[in-house]
Amino acid sequence: QAPDDQTPENPSPQEQLEARVQETLDGMTLEEKVNQLFMVTPEQLTGVDTAVQAGDATREAYEACPVGGLVYFVKNLQDPEQTRAMLENTARYAEERMGFPVFLTVDEEGGQVARIAGNPAFDVPEFPSLSEIGADGDTAGAYELGEQIGSYLKELGFNMNMAPVADVLTNPENTVVKERAFSSDPE
Repeated sequence: QAPDDQTPENPSPQEQLEARVQETLDGMTLEEKVNQLFMVTPEQLTGVDTAVQAGDATREAYEACPVGGLVYFVKNLQDPEQTRAMLENTARYAEERMGFPVFLTVDEEGGQVARIAGNPAFDVPEFPSLSEIGADGDTAGAYELGEQIGSYLKELGFNMNMAPVADVLTNPENTVVKERAFSSDPE
C-alpha cells in the first residue's frame, strides 16, 4: 500500500522514473533499441582508420546508428585536451540524438592495462598490477586505486571504465589473467 501522499496525482520518485523510462522506450524505433545494445569503437561507428576527434563525421554516423556506447583505446587518446573535446562532442551528439547519455568507455585497470596512465601525455599516476595489489591483501589500497582511476577518467569525460576485472586466477599458467587478477582466491 502506498504512503498517504502517494496518489495518481502525486507519484513517487520511483514511479516518475519508471514512467519516464517507459515514455523514452515507447518513443524509440525498434532499430534505435537494437542500436542501443551495441558498444563499438569510434572507428567502427565512423569508418575512419583512427578516430581522434568527434566532428561532423561522428555526428552524422551517430545520427544514423545511435549505439549505446563507444570504447576508446590508446590510439584514440592523444592528450587531455583532445580527449575531453572528443568525448564532450560525442556526448553532446548522443544527447541531441537520443535524449540520454551514451556510454563513453575505456579499459583502465592499472598495471599492464593502462590506456591513459601508460601515455606520457597524461599526468596521472601509474599503478601496479592488480595481482600486486591483491598480494598485499590491502583492500583499502584496492579501493583507493579504483577511486583515483575513476576520478581522472571522470575529469576526462569518461562515464564508464571496463575495469578492474573480476577475474580469479584459477589456472596459474594463464598468462592473460595472471597479472590482471587480484587473487587466486575468490574470497
